[in-house]
Formats: sequence, structure tokens, C-alpha cells
Amino acid sequence: MQWIKSTSIYQEWQANKRLQWMVVAIAGIIFLSLAKSCSDSLNEQGMALQNQVNLTGRLEQAANAPFDPAQLELSASQLNALTSSLPSAPSSSVAEAKALADIDVLVAKYIKRKRLNLIGSDQVVAGNQPLWSVRIDVAGQLAEEELINLLAFFDRSIGHRRIASLQYSPKTSNSINLVIDVLFKQASNE
Repeated sequence: MQWIKSTSIYQEWQANKRLQWMVVAIAGIIFLSLAKSCSDSLNEQGMALQNQVNLTGRLEQAANAPFDPAQLELSASQLNALTSSLPSAPSSSVAEAKALADIDVLVAKYIKRKRLNLIGSDQVVAGNQPLWSVRIDVAGQLAEEELINLLAFFDRSIGHRRIASLQYSPKTSNSINLVIDVLFKQASNE
């Protein structure tokens, strides 16, 4: 222990009060940083645990809820009514071609300098009915007064077409960019 007291570092430590306070402040900052890190870790674990408890509670509530076969039948009949009103296509390529043709006819009157790009198609299953979801990107120019007329083709009453995204700049260039989803039910023969 005596050799430590004889070192120049220890003697500087004894003589310099600022150094002592600085080391204490640094130790305090390190301690606070470690405490905050531990606290954050515990908070994250607590939130994850609370989410698991909430999920367990919802699962228990769902398990204890009475099963209503009439509601299941009603949902199935509503799904059948919706899918029966969809246009049909035997394959994804036919669905893509039909979707491009349909959208081209719909927007031809309103959008000038139009460009239609097929983004792709996915198979979706609703109940037992396989469906084709075709996504098309439409770009061009649209006069301000024609916007409502164009949007009328995509209202809620038309179940197989919807606008996934819309960008419109009416004041500057009248440019419009639509991403449209079109649904087709899969048919065996057409």
C-alpha cells in the first residue's frame, strides 16, 4: 500500500481537489448511465410481458365466448354473395389481361397521356374461393373537373375495384398517379 502512496498519480490525486471531483463526477455519470440502461431494459421486458398478458387475456376471453353458428353461416353467406359478384378468370395471366383492358377502358375518357403498368398479381383465398388480385399503376394527366367522375368508378358499391394509392397535382401539372387493385375469382373454364 505504501508504494501506491509514493506514486506521482496518487500524489497528484491528493493535491488536486478538481481532479477528485472530476473523477467523482465521471463515476456518477457512469453509474447513472448504467442505471438508465438497466431501467430501459427492465421497461422493455415489462412491456413485452404486459403484451403477453394482454394477449393471453384476449385468448381466454375468446375461448370463453359462446360460439354462434348462425353468425358463422351469415358470414359465409355474405362472403358467397360478394365472391359471386366478382368477375372470373381461369388464370392469373388472363386476370392481368382483363384487368388491364378494363382499367384502360375506364380511364381512357378522363386521363390524357395515360400509361398503364402491370405491377403484378397475387392469389388470395377468401373462404374456399381462390381469387386473383391484380395491381395496376396508372399515370397521366387529369383535368380537375374530371376527378370526381373518375373516382365514381371506384366507389364502395363496386366490390372488385379499389384505389390502393392516389397522388394528384391539380394546380401545377394535372398529373395523376393511381395504383388500382382489381379482384377476379378463379374459374375453372371460361
